[in-house]
Amino acid sequence: MKKKASKKPSKMTQARLAKLLAVSPQLVNYHVKSGEAPPIDDVKQWHIYLAEVGREGSLPEDLRRKIGEARARLIRAQAARAERENKLAEKELMPCASAVKQAAEAMGYTFSELERLAREIPPALAGGTAVEIGKRIAVEVERIRSTLKEKFQTIPE
Repeated sequence: MKKKASKKPSKMTQARLAKLLAVSPQLVNYHVKSGEAPPIDDVKQWHIYLAEVGREGSLPEDLRRKIGEARARLIRAQAARAERENKLAEKELMPCASAVKQAAEAMGYTFSELERLAREIPPALAGGTAVEIGKRIAVEVERIRSTLKEKFQTIPE
């Protein structure tokens, strides 16, 4: 006489749980003995528990992939930051605030010199020939250019 198949669901064992979680039975046994693990028949809670306390290898594939992507993003950000810091140290870059300040100073100086020239040049050049006027303006332009270059050659700290 054959036995009838039991309608009673099979009891969860540590080995079966380990297989469902894709971890070793020893790992399941270790956590069960710790007394902090969820009930052995609650597979969903075991996934959450192992995600919190276990190694990454014990996580489901999609979570491992997400962790890997997040780590890669952090590593790229750290590398970009290190490159920026190196370029700042080598004076290849300057902080945006310094660049804005220097540009404002350069433009302020340029406009003040243009205003000075507009006041001083016409009376000084009155009656001069076109060649003399051209030479004097070229001298003033070169003076302004060299002063700007000298003032803004170095990057301030």
